Amino acid sequence: MAKIDRLNSFKNKLSEKSFYKLDCYFDNYDINKLTSLIYIYVIAGVSAIDLKLDLDSVIKAKETISKALNNSNEFGNSKINSPFLIVSCYSSNIVNMDIDEFSRILISCESKGAEFFELHNDLTDINLIKDKLLIVKEVFTFKPISISISRDKLSNSSIVEQIKYLRANIQKDIIIEVDGSEEENNNEYNATLQSISTADIIQKQLLKKEIAFRKIPILLSGGTNSLTVELAEECNVHFNGITFSDYARNDFEEFLKFHSVDNDFEIKNYIKKIKNLIL
Repeated sequence: MAKIDRLNSFKNKLSEKSFYKLDCYFDNYDINKLTSLIYIYVIAGVSAIDLKLDLDSVIKAKETISKALNNSNEFGNSKINSPFLIVSCYSSNIVNMDIDEFSRILISCESKGAEFFELHNDLTDINLIKDKLLIVKEVFTFKPISISISRDKLSNSSIVEQIKYLRANIQKDIIIEVDGSEEENNNEYNATLQSISTADIIQKQLLKKEIAFRKIPILLSGGTNSLTVELAEECNVHFNGITFSDYARNDFEEFLKFHSVDNDFEIKNYIKKIKNLIL
């Protein structure tokens, strides 16, 4: 598929609210478990895979995606498309990084298949990494930049101002991922509520107030679970997609307690469970 067609497909999934992303930004997670998780979600039909800004991770993910696409018929899902590959980085990790090194890593990841970039912002002053974000814009030409934000570090007003800054100074075409995680509370249901309530604030204080921001896509992340979509719709909170992060990892760990990734029958049943989350 041509790059322009891939980009249009990416945007169509967002506009149709059919965008489901697996966030694999896990610290110190076993690489074999990670590739197994990616393999399962690709066959289940996930729209995108989000990885650390790391060349080896991109290469391994691409290999796993290719394997999943080749084996998808065996699991009764022959119509899946290759998911979009996203690389992510925390702003606090790149603020002091040499700009040439940052550029080199971005270019190498893009050359091996990374298609988009997401910033996990944990700095109150996003201007500190403006030079790095402009490099991102150059490497991922004509691609939207995603920003993942939460109230762990930022106030409601700071979140709104950072979105405005990014759109005005870096890239007009942006995506907002609302992470509901809380440093002092790992309860996934509470995190889901935090994600939805933060998205609601962004909509009321920005998207509905200013015409220029109304079409910006929003992804709900955090403790995302099977009830996230229902809860968001019940609360009348607009969203364009779901990000599976800690929920995916924790649920997979529960699966591994009693099952094996080497058993195709057990994997097939687990894939069916994941497919039910990807509506």
